[in-house]
Amino acid sequence: MYRSIATRMAAEAGQEEVDEGDIKSQLESWKEFQVREEAMRRDAGLTKGARMPFPWVDRLGQNDDEDDEAAAAKKKPVDRRHPDDIRYEYDKQALEVLTDLMSKTADPTRQQKLRGEIEGLKVEIHELEKKIFERGPWTPPVEVPVEEELKGPVDI
Repeated sequence: MYRSIATRMAAEAGQEEVDEGDIKSQLESWKEFQVREEAMRRDAGLTKGARMPFPWVDRLGQNDDEDDEAAAAKKKPVDRRHPDDIRYEYDKQALEVLTDLMSKTADPTRQQKLRGEIEGLKVEIHELEKKIFERGPWTPPVEVPVEEELKGPVDI
């Protein structure tokens, strides 16, 4: 960085040599800027610092309480409904979106293509409705407890 600052200052001044003190002050300003920018990024949650390629290595120097809170916040509850019920719900939402898109599309060829997709989706939804009706009420399987994850390297 020192060399690039010296080169830039020399080019701006049109001289080969530049005052050493000016270069050092510019270098210190650059270092202060880097520290302020890193603090701002960390405060905004845009960086976590250096990351190692294995998840257990990241936890060696960190406070485990922070990791547990972050992991608990990221974990979402498992949807315990039957996959057909979930697909039915998503297909209904997709049908609404496609219908809305078709009504807002001005291009007739695109409208025709969307109309074909909508008709195909309606057929799939009808088949899913029959399958769900024939299946009847569904109860999710009993949840099996998961063993605790290993926290570090394992010697076998």
